[in-house]
Amino acid sequence: MTIKKFVEKINHPEIVRLVLPLIVLLEIGRTFYHTNAVYVLSRVLLLYFLLFAYSEAKKNKQLKVYIVLVLLFGLWALATTIWSYDPMITFPRAFYFAYAAIGASTAGYLWYAYFSKSFLSFLLPANIIIVVVSLFSLITNQPADAWTGGCGIGFKGFAPHQNVLGMMILLTIPSVLLPAFSILKLKFKKNYFINFDQIQFSLLSTIFYLLLLFLNIYILILTQSRGSVMSVLLMVVTFVIFTINWKILITTGLTLVLFIAALFFASPEIKTSVTDYIFKTENTIGDRRSTQINATISAAKNGGLIGLGYGISDPKNILGDVEEGKRYYREKMISILALIEEVGVIGLILFLAIIGYVFLLLLKTFKTVTLSLSKGIQHSSIHPYETVTLSLACPVLTGSKGIQHSAFNIRHSLVGLESAFMIAVLVALSFDAQIEGWWLGAGSWQFFLFFSLVGNALATEYNIHKSIC
Repeated sequence: MTIKKFVEKINHPEIVRLVLPLIVLLEIGRTFYHTNAVYVLSRVLLLYFLLFAYSEAKKNKQLKVYIVLVLLFGLWALATTIWSYDPMITFPRAFYFAYAAIGASTAGYLWYAYFSKSFLSFLLPANIIIVVVSLFSLITNQPADAWTGGCGIGFKGFAPHQNVLGMMILLTIPSVLLPAFSILKLKFKKNYFINFDQIQFSLLSTIFYLLLLFLNIYILILTQSRGSVMSVLLMVVTFVIFTINWKILITTGLTLVLFIAALFFASPEIKTSVTDYIFKTENTIGDRRSTQINATISAAKNGGLIGLGYGISDPKNILGDVEEGKRYYREKMISILALIEEVGVIGLILFLAIIGYVFLLLLKTFKTVTLSLSKGIQHSSIHPYETVTLSLACPVLTGSKGIQHSAFNIRHSLVGLESAFMIAVLVALSFDAQIEGWWLGAGSWQFFLFFSLVGNALATEYNIHKSIC
């Protein structure tokens, strides 16, 4: 058997169904006590998806362009080895970036290609475990520092820090949020989008997703992780902007603002609670991080056009004590500035080109779908909607009237929904990366989950041409 035939044989939906959720679980596992070493296995399993990058790119021009952009950044990061303060760090890290980014993206891409009916479900097992473990911690008060560890403000459960638990929820909640939106019958701004009155969820699915969403939000609020809370809100708002009627959005938004303002000023207790939650122990938001932020701004100036070396922290901006013989690494927080520090303005442009390309494809898909459905319905006497029943596993088309036309419209409507939601997800995660700085961490679990979602989003453009999922 040739290598090519072997690769084709193991590129199987059932293997993908097992491996990707397992990798996500292993990545999340590193954030809990006693399981932080398991992620090493996940990076080995990532090689499975990397094997298919070339063959899949041959089928899809968009994926090919995306991989070229990733490699261009990787090559530039590799070039910074020449002037890096520590070439032994920069050289392997540049290769690791390409390995992790392409492997994770291919994984997300293949998941959508095989399981477009439940295209974010690879995150669901991890989200359930996060919620269950956190509930266990809340009920049993274990570990002893569940509320006092980390920054000592908010609930962290078995995670090492409140912000880590918040990010765990943020990066996996898309698998819960989209089904929940559908259940709550969120209306779209154009009548040629899918009519949620024609979507039916089983009772079990309804209870499951709404309860899981409630628990996610409850735990997220308890963490007091402001970055993650704001990112989830941004995810929701961005999605709503793309999908809801503008008049309803403005009316509902103003009503909600006035209601919250009335509560805020009418009750001193509510005002105090909200103020304490937003500011924590700070006089001004960001006080506790001002030292790191200033160091990152200064380091970005030193990075200039070509950077100081990928994976390197500016030795002129040292915070705290540095052990002799140990690699110095500073908490950089703002990813865009940190990229300038390490790979310069040139590297920043190359990195943003990767993300920007996917955003443009999603916007193009969303626009194409809306125009296609608008024209299709204007020139068709066949009713565009048939009943769609959604279960925990996948949607199933039912009905006989105009089945092919209806299935085509329903599929295109769902693709429009998916592209709008993935735009919202990537906007929210990119925002969070400017608070926590994980765009730089090719070895971090946030980096892997982000790029797997990027690959998942990339697949929507390719799958738009399928009439039935």
